Amino acid sequence: MPEKGKKKRVLLIIHSYIQYVVNHGMAFALIPSNPGGSIMNIRIDLLSAVAERQMARHQIIANNLSNVRTAGYRREIPVFSNLISQALSPAEQAQSASLTSFEQGDIETTGNVLDLAIEGEGFFKIMTPGGIRYSRSGVFRLDGEGRLTTAAGDAVQGRQGEIRIAGKEITVERNGTLRVDGQETDRLALITFPDPSSLRREGGGLFSLEGRQQEQEVEAPVILQGHLEMSNVNQIEEMVNLIDALRTYEAYSKVIQYQDELKGKIVNDLGRV
Repeated sequence: MPEKGKKKRVLLIIHSYIQYVVNHGMAFALIPSNPGGSIMNIRIDLLSAVAERQMARHQIIANNLSNVRTAGYRREIPVFSNLISQALSPAEQAQSASLTSFEQGDIETTGNVLDLAIEGEGFFKIMTPGGIRYSRSGVFRLDGEGRLTTAAGDAVQGRQGEIRIAGKEITVERNGTLRVDGQETDRLALITFPDPSSLRREGGGLFSLEGRQQEQEVEAPVILQGHLEMSNVNQIEEMVNLIDALRTYEAYSKVIQYQDELKGKIVNDLGRV
């Protein structure tokens, strides 16, 4: 094949590659890896980094699905713009690639007097070995010392500190007041924040306070005894998101493979000149 014809074929191959990348929303990868970079050095590093972050997105969604029936679980939302910016700037790697949804979850009746659900704003205040934490999960029990605790054994806090119950009939009023055998013993500490999105997610449905904002007491709390607030995960929506994350990852992987093949074709064609 004449040299002119071979170069034309190489240009057609490159053009088809660029068209594929643009059509799949990956135009950012066309930025050269250095000022003197060529189309042969298309940002494959960005494609690889974003592909990895699509897998991270997949893992976040899979975790949401695994907690559909977990009381008080708050849905984690992958932020794709953050995934792209982190790939473009390694310095941003430490930034969170997700947000937490604090929308109300469905409330279910259990009949267990120690199951408590918050309707509306607020968090239960929990004392853990690592300090004060906050939770929407109202799965509580009494330990051997008569303390009201979480399933993990952490003490639920009232206005007076740890809540201790010595009696048979336990009643929790809608405002969080606890009565044991008809006598008021304490009131649940129900906390809110000016900006809940700044809370840091921890394991076991717990959140910790970060930044300078201070906790505030909920002005008009609503507590439902014998009920639990379930997760706020929409199972169908998350299944759709899970499939989309997998397909997007596959698309990026194909582009990476396509570029490898492109380089091989160009080298072979030019080598025959």
